[in-house]
Amino acid sequence: MSSGQGLPDCTSPKACLKQAFSQEWLENEDIRLAMLDARNRMSHTYSAKDALAIYDSLRNFVSPLKHLSARLEKLD
Repeated sequence: MSSGQGLPDCTSPKACLKQAFSQEWLENEDIRLAMLDARNRMSHTYSAKDALAIYDSLRNFVSPLKHLSARLEKLD
């Protein structure tokens, strides 16, 4: 990841993720988009069943988030 670069066409969270992947700032596009999808679904979910299904999927996000955190810490 190089510093000093921006994402000029970052008009939505999904667009930002797509640009970050294209610049190789992030990896594993599928899981990152799944995280975004889970977040979006939770903000519009009023069903306990749907909320629990999303909750159950959160464990899949722990490892990728830890990896991203470690990469970001190296930038300091």
